[in-house]
Amino acid sequence: IALHGHGDTPENFFNALLKDFNYPARFIVMRGLVDVPSSLFSGRGWSTEDKDLSKSGDDMADAVSVLLERYPTKGRPIVVGFSSGAFIAYYLAAFHADQFSYIFPISGRLSENLLKTKTVSHENGTKVIALHGKGDENIAFSSGVAAVENLRKIGLNAEMVTLDGVHTDIFRSGKQILMNYLRDAIYRNR
Repeated sequence: IALHGHGDTPENFFNALLKDFNYPARFIVMRGLVDVPSSLFSGRGWSTEDKDLSKSGDDMADAVSVLLERYPTKGRPIVVGFSSGAFIAYYLAAFHADQFSYIFPISGRLSENLLKTKTVSHENGTKVIALHGKGDENIAFSSGVAAVENLRKIGLNAEMVTLDGVHTDIFRSGKQILMNYLRDAIYRNR
């Protein structure tokens, strides 16, 4: 399951990041819920405000069973989220990790306030691999590091992969790094 960033479209996100993935996989690229009309692509995004993010994340978790009925997987599904999509990915890791085998938040963050609202047990082996550019000018690298640390504190197996670049370098220099992690995740999940 792939979640694009603010102002993007599912088609553009797939073509820019996932189209050339060379390992057998099916991607379901979800369309963001929030209109972002001033963007380059006149696309959509995901809310980053705690209340709306919580609702969107819970709704996304509820949709997983429906998606699995229609598109069965070997093992639990994998989530990849970029920017505002990474906010949802982090939320899914914090509160719905049991539904996923791997979660890849890219250039996002997780509000500590959300973690104070409820607690969840994490004993299911879900692996969170976050990727974030050291020079990210949109969402501070330190926010990504804090999100990973907070996930560890609540019992998740989480790690940060540091990229040498800015917010969108996942589409350039970080792309092959993500592809390698995704390939390994799919191989281990079958």
